[in-house]
Amino acid sequence: MNPAPSTTDDRSMQAVDESVLAYPEPPAHPNWHQNATTYGPLSPTQQKHNQQVLLAGLTGQAA
Repeated sequence: MNPAPSTTDDRSMQAVDESVLAYPEPPAHPNWHQNATTYGPLSPTQQKHNQQVLLAGLTGQAA
């Protein structure tokens, strides 16, 4: 008796030949290729504000 076919086999993991698609894949959105924005550390004021909001949320108080 043959085992049941796997739901993920090597053929499904390979790239699809575009000639077999019903329509061509659209180009990637321009933002896909942009570098991610890097952020610096939070200022002490921002840290305190975030701490207050977090504590208010944890204790059920309105911010």
